[in-house]
Order: sequence, then C-alpha cells, then structure tokens
Amino acid sequence: MIDSPGGVLVSDDYGYDEALHRMDDDLVLRGLSENTRASYLTHVRLFFAFCQRPIDQLTTEDIRRFLTFLITERRVAPATANVYSAALRFLFAVTLNRPLNYLQIPRAKPRRALPNILSRPQLSAIFDHCATVKHRAVLTLIYGSGLRVSEAASLRVGDIDSTAMRVFVSAGKGNKDRYTILSDTALRNLRDYWRAYRPPSPAGWLFPGTGASGHLTAAAITLALARAVEAAGVPIPVSI
Repeated sequence: MIDSPGGVLVSDDYGYDEALHRMDDDLVLRGLSENTRASYLTHVRLFFAFCQRPIDQLTTEDIRRFLTFLITERRVAPATANVYSAALRFLFAVTLNRPLNYLQIPRAKPRRALPNILSRPQLSAIFDHCATVKHRAVLTLIYGSGLRVSEAASLRVGDIDSTAMRVFVSAGKGNKDRYTILSDTALRNLRDYWRAYRPPSPAGWLFPGTGASGHLTAAAITLALARAVEAAGVPIPVSI
C-alpha cells in the first residue's frame, strides 16, 4: 500500500512494490549513496500514488503531468523538481527498461540566488553558542574543511592528520575519496573535545552517536547548528 499525495492509500495491484524493490537493487548495483537511494525511492512512491494506474500503462506523459503538478500545485523549487525528474528517468530507463524521449522531460532551470554570507562576528557568535564542546568541534571542522554534513558525521579518528594538517574523506560525493584541509581552529576544538569526551567507539568513529550507524547523525548536526544560530541571535537563514 502506498500513500497518495492526498493521503489516500493506493492498492499494490498496480505492481508498484515489485518495481520499488527492483529499483532499490538497481540503485545499490550502481553504487549510489544511501541518501540518494532513499530520495529516489520516496520520489517514485509519490509518482506512483499520483498516477494510480498499472505500472505497464505508465508513459512519458505521466511523468510530464506529475512534474507539472509538482511545479504548479505543490510549488516545489526547480532544483527539487529536477531531483524528481532524475528519479523518474532512472525508474523508466533502468528499472523498467523503457526508452524515453528526454526532450519531452525538460529539466527546470534553477534560480541562481546569491548565498547569505556570514560575517566574522556572526560566525564567532554561532561557534561560541554551541551547546557542547562536541558540537563546536564538529561545526568548526565542517566550516574549516568544507565538509558535507554526512561526511563529517562519518569521520573516523584516523581520518584526522594533525601532522599534515589535513582530513581524509572516505567515499564522499560521487563515492570518491579525497583530502581536504584541517584548520588550526578546528584542530584546537577537536583537541578540546577529545580531552573532554575521549569518546569510546569500537568502530573508531570520531563523533560516536546512539543511532544504528554508531556515529553522530546528519540530523543531529543540523539541529545543533540551528540551536547555535538561534542562541547567537543571527538574523539570516543559516544552513550547513
């Protein structure tokens, strides 16, 4: 059973569950990240709930109707619409092995907005208002090393090289390894954190957590930042 956009349960007489299982296998075989897999499968579930017709009857026109619905009714951002489009292209071209005319599924042109730039006093205030030494360590490391939140969450102790002042990132975006810089400020905060916590972790996680993964979650880091921003009184939107 699949929830439709209106909250109505849709019967799986249409073959949706089998397609979702096969699509998940296809995503795993191509080495796509867990986050990408979860995103694509969620988007395809919503597409199925919107169509409510047997899977062998779905066509490019159904994709066009669904994307139009998302843009005009749901008011999703162009970048979000493009993620839905990518998920549906994968479903049809790979999992269902059906040819697509990609010219009939145009990508939305995203708006190129200038980012909010934090001043040095604002950054200092955010870091000073972190609730714990652990939060300050992970946030200054993300900022100083240009890490994605998932990359920071899954760092191991051995990934920090204080001699060469660099951080090893394993299987980052595109499943690629890379090195990035380690700033003096981040290293000082890591050492303060280590002295205060000296976190036990059989798997060697730098930031252990209580979740199934064994390490701090991306959601926990995002929440820590939001609380620090609020406590610091920074008036502009701030994200990882």
